[in-house]
Amino acid sequence: QLRLGDAVAPLKSAMGGFILEAETGPNAEIVLLASGSEVGIAQQAREALEAKGKSTRLVSVPCLDLLLEQPRSEIDKLLAKDAQIIIVEAGIEMGWHQLVQGPADFIGMNSFGASAPASDLYQHFGITVNAIIEAAGA
Repeated sequence: QLRLGDAVAPLKSAMGGFILEAETGPNAEIVLLASGSEVGIAQQAREALEAKGKSTRLVSVPCLDLLLEQPRSEIDKLLAKDAQIIIVEAGIEMGWHQLVQGPADFIGMNSFGASAPASDLYQHFGITVNAIIEAAGA
């Protein structure tokens, strides 16, 4: 069976999620989980948090359903023990808490969608670098 730690880059996404950028410190204080276009926003937030001295791991989750099918031990490799978890998702929160199995901050939509250019919608729903940094308490 393929394991997250053993997978080469192209295969990591086939498992549903992978560490895109590891923390710079010995332990991750914050783990950012993001999918799709939100990975870029989370990556910018990670850089800002690291610059503020917060050891931050970025996990890309191209397919939450596939990741939820993985053994719990493999999922736990993505999530740092005792780290603050921040989920960044332009969609709804449903399903993400099955992954983290505990408290997590959610940056995303909490209502039915809207129609406008993407940049306007991200601002409207608060899916921004600043929102992630604020959730991290930095």
